[in-house]
Parts: sequence; C-alpha cells; structure tokens
Amino acid sequence: MDVTTLRENYPALHHQTYLNTASCGIISQQTAEVARQFYEELLRYGGTSRSEWYEQMPLIRREVAEWWGAQTNEIALLPNFSIASNYVARALSGRQRVLLLDSDYSSLTMPWLLHDHDIHYFSADDNGFFDERRIEEEVKKNNIEVLAISHVQYTTGFCVDLASLGQRCREWGVLLVVDATQSLGVMPLNIQEMPVDVLVGSGYKWMTAGFGNALLYIRHDLHRQLTVPAVGNNSFDGFPRITAKRDIDFSARILEVGHYDFSSFFALRQAVQELRTVGADAIYQRVMRLTTYLHRQLPAKVRIISDYPDQYRSGITVIEGDITLERKLLDHGIVTSARARGLRISLHFYNNEADIDHLCEVLTDIV
Repeated sequence: MDVTTLRENYPALHHQTYLNTASCGIISQQTAEVARQFYEELLRYGGTSRSEWYEQMPLIRREVAEWWGAQTNEIALLPNFSIASNYVARALSGRQRVLLLDSDYSSLTMPWLLHDHDIHYFSADDNGFFDERRIEEEVKKNNIEVLAISHVQYTTGFCVDLASLGQRCREWGVLLVVDATQSLGVMPLNIQEMPVDVLVGSGYKWMTAGFGNALLYIRHDLHRQLTVPAVGNNSFDGFPRITAKRDIDFSARILEVGHYDFSSFFALRQAVQELRTVGADAIYQRVMRLTTYLHRQLPAKVRIISDYPDQYRSGITVIEGDITLERKLLDHGIVTSARARGLRISLHFYNNEADIDHLCEVLTDIV
C-alpha cells in the first residue's frame, strides 16, 4: 500500500490532522467526482438517463453482495442506518423479547422501543468491556429472541467477535442483528464466516462513501418469517399491479420503497471499488498497526480508557478527555470527537504515523 500516493487522493488530509472517521469519513477525489458527474448530467439533460440510472442499482447490489460473500437477494440499498433499523424492528415484530446493550447507539436501540418489543438490557464495564458470558446470562434468564448490538461500540471502540457471538446465538436460538456502521470498510466482513442474521451500516464513516447511503443484509432463509414493514412501487421490478396484501412477500429488495438518491449510491459504488482495490485485510492490518503505534506513543499522563486485549480492539481509541480537549486539539488542526466515555481518536487506512506523532506532541503540551 503506497500511503503517500493514497493520501494525495484525499484532500481533507492536506490541511488538517484528521482522526475522526468514526464521526464522518473523508472521501476520495474520484468518489466526489462520481457524485459531481451525476448532478452535471441532471443539470444538462434532466431525467433523460433515468432508466440507465435505475439499471445501475442491481449492479451495485450485486457488488456489495460479492464484497460481503452474500447473495444478491439478501442486500438492500437504503438511505441511512436509522431507516434500516426501524424497518428491521418492524419486520421482526413477531420476535418480542429483545436484548440490548444499555450504552449502545440510540438509532439501534430506539426502534425496538417504538415498535413495542419487550426490551431487556445488559451493561458493560466502566471502560466499555463485556463478554459473551454476560450476554448468555441475560439470554437464558429472559428467554431472549433477538440480540441487537453494534459490532464496534461508538463510545469506546470495543469490538465483539461476530464469528463467535453469531455461533453462540445460533446455539441459543437467538437472532443476531448487527450495527456494522463502525466496522464496514475497516474490518474484513464475510457473511459466511460470521453467522449474523441481519447486518446494517451507513456508508459515510469508514466506507468513505459520503452521505445518503446505507447497506442492509438480511439472511435469505429468514425472509419467510418476517413482516413486510413498508412497500412502494420501487420495491418491485417493473410496474406490478398488486391488489391484495397476500401477494406482497418479504425480501430485502422490498425495503427499497422510494426513488433512489442516485448520486449517493454511485458514490458508494466508487468507494466500495476503491476499498476492494486496497484490500480488506490490508486495510485492517494497517489500522491495527497504527492503533498499536498510537497506544505506544501516547504520553504517559494520558489515560487510555479503551485499553483492551488485541482481539477486542478496533480503529477507535478513547482517551480521558472531553469537549474542552477536543476544542484545544482543533485549535492545533487536529480533528477528534468527544463522546460519553472520553475523547475518541479514530484511525483509518489513510492516516499515518506522522498524524499520530502530531497528536502526541500536542497532547504532551496541553494535557
């Protein structure tokens, strides 16, 4: 991986030390150009190419499926994570007892409340750590039917072992719903090796795809058990005339209920192609090396909150700090984000050791 050349392709790195992908990823010049080209075409020619734009959508769906090792009919292209999460909660209305982590992301947890599921919670330690034994206790005590959890916790960077947790959920008879927003694009994902039932994530963070796009996976053999939560003309190919509810069967595609934000999904396609070119393993290994380097270089007076064993680490490191520290760093051109448990530093494949050195030099002076 030629990091110098790669960084040149991300202009947001040229004038700041950007350590905030967990809040918003930056985009490449090519991804921005794809979006610009769409609006230039719309500006000059109106909707004359609309049928061609629609023809691109199944191709994007197929590329995502190949990227994840899934079937194309298990993938839906949606405008954001929150819409997807609400659809999932409604689709699983027949599974009432749901287990959530009490500090998890609210867009993952709130839809289950809204749609009247029987909610149970478990808690992490003060530093955000938890293990499968804690989940198993709640599953067995409350006869849980669905576990909804983030792959990587946004306030700590704590990463669950999806392969292991998915296998345990199968043993327990529990459906596993995963928010992968903080891992898509930075951690390798193969659905065949990670037995999850539902997985959803936004594209504007680690996938570096900009706003207005999200990806949803729903295991094919689960479709027949689900309730259709929403429907529209775009849910089907062509212009079908459906006059009876019994003729509407669940599929992942059926959730694509309205017109697409074509520019956002064309940008997503470009971003996915770029990520696949770099390689999922290469990205993950680089981010883990940078994270290890960060932990070693941080000044001794800086306390790492998310100091986990390697198997629980992600691209997010949280140190002791708050909005005041975030603002002081910003004064030095360093972009981070304060969250509930501390100051969040998030490293992606376009970062380098010089970014970390700059951060540590400034922290030495201001902490």
